[in-house]
Amino acid sequence: MHSLFSQWLVISSITCCSFALFAKEQPQCNENSWNNNLTQFNRLESTYNRHATTYNQLLNEHKQRRLLTQTFSEPDISLLWQSESKKALLENQLNAARLFVNKVKENANFVRKLSGVLDSNANNWQKIALGCQQEQYQVNQIVADWYHTQALELGSQINQLTTQFDALKAQYDREVATLLRVQNPSN
Repeated sequence: MHSLFSQWLVISSITCCSFALFAKEQPQCNENSWNNNLTQFNRLESTYNRHATTYNQLLNEHKQRRLLTQTFSEPDISLLWQSESKKALLENQLNAARLFVNKVKENANFVRKLSGVLDSNANNWQKIALGCQQEQYQVNQIVADWYHTQALELGSQINQLTTQFDALKAQYDREVATLLRVQNPSN
């Protein structure tokens, strides 16, 4: 729960800072706009990296776990539910799958929210580059264009990470749904 609150706090502060910094004035080719956008970009990149690490940890956990639906057919799982000695094992598997779904879902939703903030950051870099071009600060324009490209690439990586979280979650959603369906076949 502490992790969820701290993640919420980070995304809220990134979002609030974004609106506070850029709602008042359009980004320009000046030190203040540059530093604000760079700080935001660095925070977004750091947050992405933390969630990519979390994904890799969850993927490793997934690889060490056996899903019953990948090992047994539905009729076999149904027979296991009927065995008194196997019910506790199946209930543990069901609970573990539900917990895993929640962890993956929490991370996927958080990463998904980063996408909009990153779009704003990329747009701001583009505006800064345009301002630098108009003021004929060629080196600053080139660097701002580079950051714009980096923000777009990070956005693509965020979308890919979200897709990976969703694919992992889907496997466990199927596990939960199958275990529940065959647990009570009359329902």
